Amino acid sequence: MTGAFGYKPPIDTDLFYALPPVQIANSGTFTILIPDNCDGYQIDLISAGGSGGAARGVGAKASGGGGSPWACIVRKKTKNATSITAILGAGGVGVSQVGVDGGTAGNAGASSTVSDGTITLTVPGGTAGQAVYNATTAAASANPSNPTVSDGGLIDYNLGGQSGQVLGTAGTGSGASGGAGCGGPFGTGGSSGQVGASVADTSIGRASGGASIYANSGTVGAYDNTGTGGGGRFASASATSTNQGTDGGGTAGEAAGVYSGGTMVGQYPVGDWLYMDGASIGGGGQAGVNSTESGIGAGSGGCGSNSQTTGSSNFKGGTGGIGSNRTAAITSGTAGIFGASGGSGHGNAGSYVATSGRAGHGCGSGGGATMNAGNGISGTGGNSFARIQFFIRKP
Repeated sequence: MTGAFGYKPPIDTDLFYALPPVQIANSGTFTILIPDNCDGYQIDLISAGGSGGAARGVGAKASGGGGSPWACIVRKKTKNATSITAILGAGGVGVSQVGVDGGTAGNAGASSTVSDGTITLTVPGGTAGQAVYNATTAAASANPSNPTVSDGGLIDYNLGGQSGQVLGTAGTGSGASGGAGCGGPFGTGGSSGQVGASVADTSIGRASGGASIYANSGTVGAYDNTGTGGGGRFASASATSTNQGTDGGGTAGEAAGVYSGGTMVGQYPVGDWLYMDGASIGGGGQAGVNSTESGIGAGSGGCGSNSQTTGSSNFKGGTGGIGSNRTAAITSGTAGIFGASGGSGHGNAGSYVATSGRAGHGCGSGGGATMNAGNGISGTGGNSFARIQFFIRKP
């Protein structure tokens, strides 16, 4: 079985029957019975994503949450083991900065474990986004810790991405970065783009999009009222001018991507979410000046001047960031199952709310920052994801 980017799980399917994978995308405790005649199993685990920070006031800056690592182990069935227990962590709870000027850091995602009673795989959650008020820099989310396995044996893993830092001067330079993507079998999770520059500005609404499990979102320099698209199968475009929204991480004008790999039937999807190549990823319509919504394809576009919302993403795409001076509340869209949500940065002097959307599994949510008397609100990080596949030796 070969998945995205030619990745092949380390089980020789010429010698073993691979049963349909059990896939759990949630938080809580789950018990999966080990089938009769099982010889071994492959366990893939992505833990929960962090939430972004929230900031309000002059010079408000908020970075997105970090993405969880991905880890994979392949083991012979432990003698006398009858079931596997997955304890899956919840995404970092979103935060808000309401009523007073200041910054509130986001929350890290909870860690997760999968165990057959003897061997336990542990993956830490994505880290929290940061937030500041009247300061020069909101730091990126921290690097996540490495996954571990209790028996000390072979483990394959890739770390989650980090959110972009938000730059400016103490009294200006407001904005928000998107969340980071989770790691996966294809490589390190995508990171969201850096927002702003260390220069003084006058009217600022800036945000980068959310990354994806595949790719980064675009960066935002010293361009007012600008949002970059979310990462999809490819990195999204970076901002090159004021009052601009950029394409998402696909080919401009490409039709919106739709996941058609199967639907959930209990815990058993017909398709393989994690290893599916993601050919449908990409697209995401461009959101230009005065646009009120981006395309709904995976890797949705960002929004610029006088915009109000960015579109949601399908499957593995991140959503676009929204950097706007609209006289209304602004919101970034909900990310796909392995995508991060974009940042939301309001540049209007009025009392308007800037909110980032909820992230997909294992990914971080964007930060929320508003220039003056409004409220900054970040989305919730994505819950955990476990994939367990059993193998039976062929006669």
